[in-house]
Amino acid sequence: MVRLRAGLSAVAVCLFLAPLSAHADWLDDARAAFRGGDYDTARQLSEPMAEAGDPAALNILGVLHFHGQGVEQDLQLGLDYYEAAVAQEYAIAQANLAWILYKGVNGVPRDLTRAWELADAAAEAGNAEALNTLGAMSEEGVLGSPDYDAAAAYYRQAMDGGSAGAYSNMGALYAQGFGVAQDDTQARLLFEQAAALGNGQGTRNLAYMMELGRGGPQDIPGAIETYRQAIALGYAGAGNDLGILLFNGAAGMAPDPAAAAEAYEQGTALGHDWAPSNLAYLLSDGDPSVPDDIDRAVALYHLAYERGNIEALSDLAYMYWDGVGVAQDHAEARRLLQVLADLGLPGPINDLGYMHEAGLGGPVDFAGALALYQQAARMDYPFAAWGAATVYLNPDYDGADRVEGYAWCAFAITREIEPDRTAEYQESCGTLPDDLSAAERAAITERTDALLSGA
Repeated sequence: MVRLRAGLSAVAVCLFLAPLSAHADWLDDARAAFRGGDYDTARQLSEPMAEAGDPAALNILGVLHFHGQGVEQDLQLGLDYYEAAVAQEYAIAQANLAWILYKGVNGVPRDLTRAWELADAAAEAGNAEALNTLGAMSEEGVLGSPDYDAAAAYYRQAMDGGSAGAYSNMGALYAQGFGVAQDDTQARLLFEQAAALGNGQGTRNLAYMMELGRGGPQDIPGAIETYRQAIALGYAGAGNDLGILLFNGAAGMAPDPAAAAEAYEQGTALGHDWAPSNLAYLLSDGDPSVPDDIDRAVALYHLAYERGNIEALSDLAYMYWDGVGVAQDHAEARRLLQVLADLGLPGPINDLGYMHEAGLGGPVDFAGALALYQQAARMDYPFAAWGAATVYLNPDYDGADRVEGYAWCAFAITREIEPDRTAEYQESCGTLPDDLSAAERAAITERTDALLSGA
């Protein structure tokens, strides 16, 4: 199983309801109800004020309907409320809508130009979350090249305005040395401040620093507790990170797959893309500490893929290929690899080529295998070039061609960076047979040069 740990992300975390100015008692009460999770009361207090055109009320209703808090989710109605408040130049609504358009929240089409315009307008009015968004957009370079200096400047202004997310994002700049001198101690301090303000991402980043001993002493028990705090704050990645830590163990702490599974469950419930895949592995690996549930594992791999984790579909394909935890099904493995190949991924393209060559999950198709191998090889995947060589040198292939075969082999040997694989290619086809004519040898050299030049 591949367990990729996300780095110290520098993407801002939007506060869907930024601090509201208390210009009337109803707003104080609505804000208190919202923060206490009493969304129905927040809605009831806001609706009559929204009918009168109050922008703060319109913004609150936008939040509730867009995110389905206390009401059935209605994205368009939520956007309409936001737009009505934006029309009155209400900075909080401008900041919230800017974030939605920047990140494509809930599938809303991204509009980076308008997102910047809205955030800039809200920032001019002093909105700290808008400044944080401008920092994130600058850092990502969504309207040009990344500008870390500008990002740092925006984050500092946002921090001055009380944005918890800005503390986390500024900490990430220090951790990575983007726009500022790399400084783990300063990064950890900023993550501590973000965590103190209740920011989930900053809390997760603090846990990560504690786990690795960056910017301060290593503290595994403290990291575990801090990851759990981030989970409680709704930060999905913390569930996956905690699961990784518990699965692998650490100094003075034995691996605990069962506890890891619980953490992955939490990350999955919060919408993470890797947690379902990691949980699926534990549900199909035969370890008795986490009872296998193959049907759920398959469903989790699909869920991870639907959330954007392409490797989850790859894991599922190889489960079917090898018959690990499921009945071996080469046809299903081939179907799944085709989905990944259609995405232009060289590894699955190569493996699909092998299935065509070996007749796994379908008929033997040397020509189809060759086309796939060559496609992957031209994507800087030298293992596939060796596959192409094996097809050309296979006497059962009607199009067998020793010149092409040895040229593709030489290409693979030249481009491969893994010593073991290079040795495998060399042993397989790296030595030209004695029965090749001088003309064939010259043709192989010429063809190899052409392949290496991109022809």
